[in-house]
Amino acid sequence: MISKESGLNSFQNLVNHSYLASFISLRIPPNTCQNTSQQSYWKKLKRSTGKKKETIIMGDLNCNYLNDNDHKEIKDIFTTNGFTQLLKTPTCVTATTSTLIDIIITSNPLNISGTSNICAGLSDHNLTACTRKINSVKYQPETIICRNFSNYCVDSINRELLNADWNKLYNQQTADSAYKCLEQILLNALNRHAPLISK
Repeated sequence: MISKESGLNSFQNLVNHSYLASFISLRIPPNTCQNTSQQSYWKKLKRSTGKKKETIIMGDLNCNYLNDNDHKEIKDIFTTNGFTQLLKTPTCVTATTSTLIDIIITSNPLNISGTSNICAGLSDHNLTACTRKINSVKYQPETIICRNFSNYCVDSINRELLNADWNKLYNQQTADSAYKCLEQILLNALNRHAPLISK
């Protein structure tokens, strides 16, 4: 969705609304008219983010967050609606200026585990990124079956195997039946000394 009204010539919802959050790429061009309608601006933003959904906004806002008075009316739109700007260091550095105009704004900062502000040398703008937690997904408890070796004694199971009736094994007529007989003798001893349990 792209709007060219009120100087907002690149307001777009780049990533569709996922299960976790809405991701918005936002750019406000330089020298945007100071009397841009805040109500109209927020209405467009709210329509893109959806109701009661976590929202992460990234892009070139051209509002210097290192200067509290720069484009204060635009910053107030985010602040009054519960958004937090996460980056703290300059993102656009030239020979004469150092500003924080490339932003990462979120409605739920506790879900962001980290941010990056990288000078890549591709332009005077740094690369910015953030990492979102995904631990909100709760998995159902899983029951597993395993052997309990808490009372396992090697000497005890060895004695039992020495005293087992191995004639049953020797009297088998085929390799398959001999294997099954051997398996049964071993499992019987193992089940007594290391029984199966669920946990």
